[in-house]
Amino acid sequence: MGAGKTTVVSTLLGQLVQKDYSMTFEPKVFSKRVRVGKEDYSTIIIVDTPGIETMSYLNVPLFSNDVTFCYVFDANRPGALREIEEDFIQKTHKIRGDNVGFLIGTHHDTLSSSSGVSPIEGATFAEDNNLYYIQFKKGISPTELEQQLLQSQSRRLDDEDEE
Repeated sequence: MGAGKTTVVSTLLGQLVQKDYSMTFEPKVFSKRVRVGKEDYSTIIIVDTPGIETMSYLNVPLFSNDVTFCYVFDANRPGALREIEEDFIQKTHKIRGDNVGFLIGTHHDTLSSSSGVSPIEGATFAEDNNLYYIQFKKGISPTELEQQLLQSQSRRLDDEDEE
C-alpha cells in the first residue's frame, strides 16, 4: 500500500480521486495552468515520484519562465531530497529570477519539527494531516535540505529523550 502521493497529485489537479492503492514505479509529470492574479497565469509542474528505492532521473520538462515546480515524494526515502534538488536546480538554472519549488512530503512523522518551525533555512513549513509542505527557492545546495532535515530530526529526538 502506498503513502498517498498519487492521491495528493490527483487532488492538486482537481481530478476525481481513485484509491486503488497501486504503487507508482516511474515518475509521472503533470502540468496545470493556474490563475495568480486578475490576468496573470502561472504553470505548476507536479511530479509524482515513485516510492521505490531506485528512482529514475526526474525528467521534468521546462515549459516557460512562469513555472512553479511541485514534487510529491516520500520524505523518509534516503536520497529523495537530493534527487529532487538536483532536478530542480538543473531545470531552473536557465530561468531568470527566483523560481520557487514546493515539496509535498509524506511520512512527516519521521522528519518534521515538533515546534512547527521550518527545519530548512529559507523555506516555509506547514503541516497538514499526513503531509508537510516545504517552499524553497533556487540556490539551495543539493545536500542542504537533507542535512537540515536530519539535524532537525536529531534535535527532536534529543528533546523527546529529555522528557
